[in-house]
Amino acid sequence: MKKRYFQLKKLNLNIFYFFLLMWVTLKVEASALGIQPLRLFLKQDQKTGVFIINNPQNESTLFELKIFKWSQKNGKDILQPAADMIVNPPIVKLNSNQSQILRVGFRKVWQPLNEEASYRLILSQIPMGSDKKIMGVKTLLRISLPIFVTPAVKAPAYNFQLKKQGKYLSVKMINRGNMHVLVSELRLYANGKKIADQKAFNYLLPRQSKIWHFDLSKIQSIKPSSLVVKTDSDPIVFDIKS
Repeated sequence: MKKRYFQLKKLNLNIFYFFLLMWVTLKVEASALGIQPLRLFLKQDQKTGVFIINNPQNESTLFELKIFKWSQKNGKDILQPAADMIVNPPIVKLNSNQSQILRVGFRKVWQPLNEEASYRLILSQIPMGSDKKIMGVKTLLRISLPIFVTPAVKAPAYNFQLKKQGKYLSVKMINRGNMHVLVSELRLYANGKKIADQKAFNYLLPRQSKIWHFDLSKIQSIKPSSLVVKTDSDPIVFDIKS
């Protein structure tokens, strides 16, 4: 009995230290660079947009900035150099507690969009001075910020396909609208009671899909009646037919 208690206590301590390490890591990354906003929405008649970055560290840092056209295929992100959008300045040196405005703008006049256009602003940290000598232990930041150019008329539309395979239930979500959707959580309900959930952080661009898998081994006798998907907009509710 004492041996089992010791094993459980050791397991709990390991879990505690794991989450403590995760918390410290997140705190360090969050404090490495201040950014506002974390994603940018532009209208077709808007010539420029602005990000503001701040360096809260006690040392200077250097970043290279590039904009990429963002698309998806088979669930994977595809980034290609953007010829129709620029960022200024392309190189930024931030001293301690210094802020910098980053301006993104279009090289062309947009024709009316039927579908949202998606880009990514990539900030890549460049080693400075003594940093070059300790590259083996220093982690350089690479930050990716979404930029969306919205169509004149927004038309969200989604389809869902559910398939049971043994103890697993696969949920396929298809974005048939003309805007992106950011999925943050999926919940399965049976007669109004939540029976399973899954955290997520997945962008689905227009005409793209994503599959999630639920392990229902502990509740195989319970049939889900509805699916709720939490997004960066309104929650999506899908009634599951028997």
